[in-house]
Amino acid sequence: MFSFLNSGILLGLLAVGIPFIVHFLARRRSKPMPFSSILFLKQMQSQSIRRMHIKQWLLLVLRALAVLCLVLAFARPAVKGILGKGSAKSAVAVIIDQSISMTRPDILKALPSVQDELFDQLEATDDVMVIGSLNFEQAGWMQPAMAGKTMRKLTPELKSADLSEAILRGIRAFEEKTVLNRELILFSDFQNHAFSGCDTLSAIQDWEGSVFCVPLTGNIENASVDNMTLQNQIIEISHPLTLDSQVSNYGDRPVTDQLLRLYEGDQAVSQQLISLDAGEKKNLRFEYVPGRSGWIPLHLALDNDAFSTDNHQYLSLWIPDQIRVLLVGNQTRDVRALALALGEKESDQHAIWLRMLNDSQPWDQQLAETDVVIFSNIASIRSTQAYSLNDYVKQGGGVLFFSGDHSDLNAINRLLLEPITDMRLGAIQGAGEGYFTLGKLGEHPLFQHMFVDETPQFKSPEIYRAVSWIGKTATPLLSLNTGDPLMVEIEHGEGRFLFCGTGLDSRWSNLTLSSLFAPLVYRSAVYLGSRDRMESTYLTGDAIHLKTRDVNPKESCSVVLPDGSVQMLVPELMQNEAVLTFKNATLPGMYEFRQKTRPLGQAAVNVAAVESDFHPMHEAQMQDLFPKATIHWLDSNADRRAAITDSRWGREFWQELLILGLLFLILEMIVTRIDFERLRK
Repeated sequence: MFSFLNSGILLGLLAVGIPFIVHFLARRRSKPMPFSSILFLKQMQSQSIRRMHIKQWLLLVLRALAVLCLVLAFARPAVKGILGKGSAKSAVAVIIDQSISMTRPDILKALPSVQDELFDQLEATDDVMVIGSLNFEQAGWMQPAMAGKTMRKLTPELKSADLSEAILRGIRAFEEKTVLNRELILFSDFQNHAFSGCDTLSAIQDWEGSVFCVPLTGNIENASVDNMTLQNQIIEISHPLTLDSQVSNYGDRPVTDQLLRLYEGDQAVSQQLISLDAGEKKNLRFEYVPGRSGWIPLHLALDNDAFSTDNHQYLSLWIPDQIRVLLVGNQTRDVRALALALGEKESDQHAIWLRMLNDSQPWDQQLAETDVVIFSNIASIRSTQAYSLNDYVKQGGGVLFFSGDHSDLNAINRLLLEPITDMRLGAIQGAGEGYFTLGKLGEHPLFQHMFVDETPQFKSPEIYRAVSWIGKTATPLLSLNTGDPLMVEIEHGEGRFLFCGTGLDSRWSNLTLSSLFAPLVYRSAVYLGSRDRMESTYLTGDAIHLKTRDVNPKESCSVVLPDGSVQMLVPELMQNEAVLTFKNATLPGMYEFRQKTRPLGQAAVNVAAVESDFHPMHEAQMQDLFPKATIHWLDSNADRRAAITDSRWGREFWQELLILGLLFLILEMIVTRIDFERLRK
């Protein structure tokens, strides 16, 4: 079978006809001239012309053959199969899977010898490029010996990786090579998720080279803790928290009597005994009661098996030491009931810090030192104040609004609501001689664990006036008995607005006298005040970004890694806060951010659950991903040397054709100088 590596050069074959065209254009017609007896001259002329024609045609053929050989040489013809072992130069892209599953002990032990065995099959003239699934920085094309050294540096890491990007880079690198053979060699355990992006990339789907799959199979028996999630959005000291987790058995054999423990720091606080059938997943629930404020590290641990990396899940919780609440009203009496409901007290729950201002005072200058702002019956809001308030919420702050006689609904719509939502405050609706009551409470975290019974029993407050809502509203937290929303939540950036459509004055409602009022206000403050730092969870390999307002720019910051090592950090100072960034969290566990010895924050880093299923893909699945390529499945039973040799084209013939073309040119020069008449004599 023949192939041309530079097939576009074949257009040059048209040049073969140039000598013939020149010859025919140069021919001249002979003119008859009268002469005396020319009988013998005609005989001599005929013989001379015949010899001259032979010479001319011989020169034409030699010139055409020379052009033909030179064009074919530059087109680089190759022949496969008839010359035995392939010896043509090849370009080889070696893809190394560096994902978490490749850190299994049996795979780590076998990997170096398998890589060395494959590299021994490459020719010394081959061009090799090594690409890691987590290291896209390529050293370029190199000889096999140097590539082998580069490959040994690309060791597996505790990160999840998709091989499609590395494969795509390898295929694109082939575009700069005009070689006979283009080959991909994949060293992987061939988990399904590692190739999830290949079926959407046309460059991979259309590639027509050879793919050598080297499966590294280890022990597939594995049980893992897939996740741990907090169900509460309001976290209070001495109040139970609900933690849900999924535990899976990805192996082919059952797992029996495995102990799953929940730790707070180093202390076990709960445990369950579990058994799982082959392939079974179980959802488990833990109840946990925090006994202190601050950053709380939680950790689920399953009894260790052959691969213990995924037997752990980490979660970081934040319970504020103090919630700083700013109360803003038209007059002091507008916020007096709120102050009584919150209380400036320190109990077994949160410490509440209160500050009260009138709306005529510069309350917007206090936002940087405030976790929650509660407005009641404010008369006006300036555009600069609205801008500061929107930015405050966007950065994680919380705002609660109560209406009133002095509330400027148009200003609230124009300056606060229009920039962030399609919802608008409408007209004030009254109940006539009667009053509205509350309908069914919404299923919202505010009401979770507020009542002892699952079905809350309380006397509804009387609502005499309420602001209506225009436009599509979110699911209301509180509704009137008419079905109209009374209290709604609007998320903005990392924070939230809560809008209550009634006021605290007796002309609006008797809400302040209701048994619902104090817990509603208190839990709203806790809910809004814990929003920005409630939990922080990342996957290995992610960059951790911690936002804090507690940084002293004159002091150094650091992060303590799960292995106990410490790295210094430079905070990025912003308007009202600082951002600490740790770019590459490669270890699972807790990362503690500090300024000197003072804690600034905490982040939990876990391994991706998709890495826990060790069942490999099969050859047919790889063929589906590379429909136009030739797949070679080189498991431990395959003859890897024969597979690589037999797949390669035999050799190129451009050198032979180039020499032959030069020989034809030399012959043409020799024939040109031959005098046939002298040779005849």
